[in-house]
Amino acid sequence: MNEIIQKYQQRCWKNYKTDIGLPENYNYLYGNPVKVHVPIDVATGGLMIVGAYPTAQFNTINSINDVPVADHLYPFSNDTYFDGGRTRQVKSGEELAEFFLKKLDYPRDKCWITDLVKVFLFKEGHINKYNQLGHSGLSANRDDFMKLAEASIEYLFD
Repeated sequence: MNEIIQKYQQRCWKNYKTDIGLPENYNYLYGNPVKVHVPIDVATGGLMIVGAYPTAQFNTINSINDVPVADHLYPFSNDTYFDGGRTRQVKSGEELAEFFLKKLDYPRDKCWITDLVKVFLFKEGHINKYNQLGHSGLSANRDDFMKLAEASIEYLFD
């Protein structure tokens, strides 16, 4: 891999949260850290695909459905996982392939794929579920998307 890209990935991993104003201990329920979704598909000279922000894995906990608990592996992934009640598949990677790349006859391995905001953003409903489970101290930040996006722009042009 290109050394410049690897240094970019390392900088994202190390500095991104604090650079956009999130605490280093920005965590899911029970302390699982919200990780920075560093671009893994990093082809140069082709298409750049930029999503808004990553989704999360959702589990059923104490009969409460769709509680965000962990990250997926990479931007626009198509992970399959068990949520405590059923097997789920992340649709973003599958939909990217089916509805865009296939129609363009363009291979994923020729793309740079990332998200503008590189961390999962909690909405009010997620926070309500966390509160029901006895976890407090986290506030919704999806409404801050524009502010976080503006702080993230530099990571698209590095």
